[in-house]
Amino acid sequence: MAISIWAVWYNRNRLYHEGKKGRVQEVVGFIRAYLRELEQVNSLTETRINPREEFWKPPKAEQVKANFDAAFSQQGMTATAGIIIINHEGLVMGACTYPLRRTGDPTTIEAKACLQAIISEEEMGFQDLVVEGDALTVIKKLKSDLVDRSMIDNIINEIQRKRFSFINLSFDFTPRKTNEAAHALATRGYNLTSPFYWIEEVPIEVKPTMANDQRSFLNR
Repeated sequence: MAISIWAVWYNRNRLYHEGKKGRVQEVVGFIRAYLRELEQVNSLTETRINPREEFWKPPKAEQVKANFDAAFSQQGMTATAGIIIINHEGLVMGACTYPLRRTGDPTTIEAKACLQAIISEEEMGFQDLVVEGDALTVIKKLKSDLVDRSMIDNIINEIQRKRFSFINLSFDFTPRKTNEAAHALATRGYNLTSPFYWIEEVPIEVKPTMANDQRSFLNR
C-alpha cells in the first residue's frame, strides 16, 4: 500500500511540476517491479553468507571490471553515478562521477548509472569487460533472455545494443559491501553539474575504501 501511494504521489508531482502524465500501465508496472525487488532483497538478506567470501573479486587477466553505483539526493532532487574501472591486478584504470538527469525512480537511476559505466569503458577503448553493481533488478534484467517490458525497458535495450561494441560484455551482481568504492564516488558527486574523470587513480576520499578492497583481494 505504501509503495502504491508513493508511486501515485510521484506521478502526481511529475504532472504538476513537469507536465508529464504517466500511464496507468507504467505506474502498475513500477509498483510490481519495486515489489519484486524488495522480495529479492529480502531473500538475499535471509541467506547466510560466509564473511570470507565478501570481498571484491577481480576479473580475468584479459578483462577489466567496472563497478557502478548511483546516489540520490532528496534535498537537491539530483542523482549521480559513481564508476570505477579496475583490472585483474586490482589497479584502477579509470574512475568518474557523472550527474544524471532528475528522476525520482531509484531503479531508473541505477539503470542509467549502469549505461554510463559501459559508455565510459567504451570511450576508454576496453573491449572485454564485466559490469558489476548492487542494483539487483537491473542486473537480473540484463542477464535475462526475456524481452523487458518495464519502465526501464528503453535503457535496458540501449545497454543490450552496446554488446555489439565489445568483444565481450557481461554483468554481475555484487552486494553493497563489495561495492563501497563505487558508492563512495557516487555520494561524493552530489550537486555536480558536469562529469569528473580520473585516469589510473581515484579521489583522495575514496582511496581508503579502495585500499580495503585491494587488501581483501591480495589476502583472500
